[in-house]
Amino acid sequence: MIMSGAGGDGQRLRYYFIFSAEKSRTLTTAQKTLVKKSAKLVDKELAGKTERMEFGKTHILLTVLLPMDVSAEMYFQDMYKAVNNIKEVLRYHYYCNNVQKPTPEDIQEYLNELN
Repeated sequence: MIMSGAGGDGQRLRYYFIFSAEKSRTLTTAQKTLVKKSAKLVDKELAGKTERMEFGKTHILLTVLLPMDVSAEMYFQDMYKAVNNIKEVLRYHYYCNNVQKPTPEDIQEYLNELN
């Protein structure tokens, strides 16, 4: 049995991802829509499930269930490619954990380290 502090459902583990906007730009409504559509495509492709998506000014916090045979890196790569297919929206850097949801302070600390 494999378990994580963040839990899961059946054969999927829960992960928390923070994706940040390229050059810390403010995410537009169109970019947020693109991220939502991309998440649906990647979920289908990887048999995952996006449980929650929270948008900040320059970042997205995703709560995602991923099958045990899908790595966090694979999920990031697929999301990055799907969102940045036409124009660079997301930075090629991410935060991920499967222990507990990042606090607003954790998120801000991560974003500060990128700049």
